[in-house]
Amino acid sequence: METANKPYQITQEMVVWAYRLFLDREPESLYALEEKIKSANNIQALREMFLTSEEFKQNNPQAFYTVSLLGHEPPLPIEQATDLQALFSHIQGVWNQLGASEPHWSVISAEKFKSSQIQETEDEFYKSGFHDVALLLRTLERNGVDPGQLKTCLEYGCGVGRLTCWLARNFSEVIAYDISKSHLQLAENYLKESNLENVSLRHLDQPQKLKDLPSVDLAYSLIVLQHNPPPMIHLVIREILKCLNPGGVAVLQVPTYRLGYQFSLQEYLSASTTKKEIEMHVLPQKEIFEIARHENCYPLEVLEDNKAGLTYGHRSNTFVIQKER
Repeated sequence: METANKPYQITQEMVVWAYRLFLDREPESLYALEEKIKSANNIQALREMFLTSEEFKQNNPQAFYTVSLLGHEPPLPIEQATDLQALFSHIQGVWNQLGASEPHWSVISAEKFKSSQIQETEDEFYKSGFHDVALLLRTLERNGVDPGQLKTCLEYGCGVGRLTCWLARNFSEVIAYDISKSHLQLAENYLKESNLENVSLRHLDQPQKLKDLPSVDLAYSLIVLQHNPPPMIHLVIREILKCLNPGGVAVLQVPTYRLGYQFSLQEYLSASTTKKEIEMHVLPQKEIFEIARHENCYPLEVLEDNKAGLTYGHRSNTFVIQKER
């Protein structure tokens, strides 16, 4: 039996059987086996690696029918703020640092996407965006929105272009924003290499620029808003909904509950002077519904998406919100 004092050593045979049991296939390469062995230091880590993989999720959707909340959870003490410059400056500092040191890993935090390995895994990294954009298209169709009628797409938090390149293949014009110049430079390089010329990359270097977002038919943000404190999430969603054309749609992923989460502006700014790491935040559903109502928008769908994990007390939602015509 594996114990904390004496864990099993992960072997190639264990990883091969994990592929067979969880993915119902053989490993794609010896390199893939070696990467799994490097990344998993015990059996639990190996198991979680496979259970949380996109391939397992796609092949076993029934495994993710979980209840994130039971209904008796308390409200979250979240303080709003009017002066957002200090919050923005801190977030920008974190992502500028990550953009310079670990740009791909900061988007998908897997060891194989660290700077030391990205030359070998870059294709896999960018291909991973295909599934997310395919899911976006299906989500629109399920809600009676024809993606072919949406000509302009705004992506908030484009990073190094993992999703941008697939959005560009599906929409006539893509306007992609990011807070980090280093991420944007890598996105520009990849888009040029891919001969994708219908993307305009824009640097969001101050919060005031959010008020100048262009009018678009579609706005999309995935695994981005969660890295901003609640007042910033609130501002970004509000300005994104403002910029939608009549009948336009926003598809936004936001964690909306985490048991024990709280946000105090003073405490956050005091701690943020020393912390330079990826943060995870939430904005309750109630707040998002209020923003939508204020901006003459209404929700078409609220999907529980598991982007915050499968742990009880953690809930993330994908909101499909349409502007009134």
